[in-house]
Amino acid sequence: MHEAPALYFQGLRAFETTIHQHGGDVNSIMLVSHNPDLTGFTNSLDQDWHIDNVPTCGLLRFDCAIKSWQEWSAASCNFVYYDYPKNLDTKPISGTFFR
Repeated sequence: MHEAPALYFQGLRAFETTIHQHGGDVNSIMLVSHNPDLTGFTNSLDQDWHIDNVPTCGLLRFDCAIKSWQEWSAASCNFVYYDYPKNLDTKPISGTFFR
């Protein structure tokens, strides 16, 4: 686990910088942050998917077609999954979280 204080209220560029700097050789990265930056970042990832607001404790999954995190860009991502604690349905909004 790596804490990146730069993700808090620093704009969208902070997400990209954090991914490039801290991705290393791991297969997955989980970013935790606050709005409005989190919603803005989420909407920058897949032009075919949009959310007005990522709710508190919202969980989103995007798959990225990359070989290393240094190659990461918003254009490499595709939306897969979205859910949140107050979703009263038994199914997530879309997709599955785990492969």
